[in-house]
Amino acid sequence: MTTHDIDQLRQTLAERAEEAPPELGMLATVMAAAPARRRRTVFQAAGAAMAVLAAAVTVPLLLDGGDAPKQHGSAGPAPSTQPTVPPAAPIALPASVTPGKPFAVIEESVIGTTQYLEIRGTSVELGGGAVAVYAAGSFDPEPYKGGEAVTVNGMPGYFNKRYPLPPVTSPLSTTPPETYFATRLVWQTPDDRWLVYTTLDEQSRETTLLGAEALRLTDPRLVRVPMGLPQPADGVRLEAVRTGNSLVALTFATGGLPTPPPEAQVGDTEDGTRTGFVLIMQPRPGMEHAIPQGVAPVRLGEADTWYTENPEESIVSFDPNQSGTLIATDKCVGSIRVKDKQEIPKAEIEAFIAGIDFGDCTDPSTWVALQR
Repeated sequence: MTTHDIDQLRQTLAERAEEAPPELGMLATVMAAAPARRRRTVFQAAGAAMAVLAAAVTVPLLLDGGDAPKQHGSAGPAPSTQPTVPPAAPIALPASVTPGKPFAVIEESVIGTTQYLEIRGTSVELGGGAVAVYAAGSFDPEPYKGGEAVTVNGMPGYFNKRYPLPPVTSPLSTTPPETYFATRLVWQTPDDRWLVYTTLDEQSRETTLLGAEALRLTDPRLVRVPMGLPQPADGVRLEAVRTGNSLVALTFATGGLPTPPPEAQVGDTEDGTRTGFVLIMQPRPGMEHAIPQGVAPVRLGEADTWYTENPEESIVSFDPNQSGTLIATDKCVGSIRVKDKQEIPKAEIEAFIAGIDFGDCTDPSTWVALQR
């Protein structure tokens, strides 16, 4: 889904209407169904699987109550440089769908301090859409105040039947930019958060309110992952998270990201961020075909690794001037894609991997709270 194309959001949800991937999630379902293909080298044979592993996958976040995070100790050497970032704190998210309401979450993620959910009604008539939950002080409601004043579960808000999204055009296009419209409902919580619900179609006020009222704010829930992470290199910071159904995708960027628009998706950040790196991990069972055979790995801490700067070897999907590393433990398999190998050289990625305390990707009950 592009950042501004609401039609793509509609198409995405429609395509997923029948998907309910068990255990390993949509990624493993796709990979299990993909035919094996011979490549010229062993690295290339692993590449087809890992290119899929690095692709965007939509899965709900695995969250739990706000208990104190567990700590994992470092299993390898520290990164080559010491970061100058604020003390780590667990990532906690406030919003969810109220149990018993006729809506379900089909995707959940966080970019910066903004939580995103995609929800779908249990009937076609209820529709669904994208929800953004903004931290206090990070959202400007003024453009929406021309809409109809409404209340959502007793909280003040504004209903906009046809809210214009930013024009979309291609750099190579000779036609004028096209403007899309969306039904958008925004409302404010007592703690000064703003929630934005963008529906799939230009839904009625009543139907849109049903979706908005299905959402609730709860005690913050912790995002949990199957590994304890070391600090990355100086200036590199965790900015986006996507995890659930036993898959974890973490985007580390140099510097902060701009506040995303309500129609943003975490996949856009994973693909569009031009700095830092993306770490993806999932359970190893069912992924044995992604492990290179006959090519000796480099052991870093608890993991076997295979590093390349050659896109033709395709360990992970990446562009020129990027690098890719395949990672495998007895319980996990994954990848790291570096956006600029001059900015983050091989030695820094090796130090980061060596410092990861890998847990059990197959058992979410053992996962630990993610620290930012």
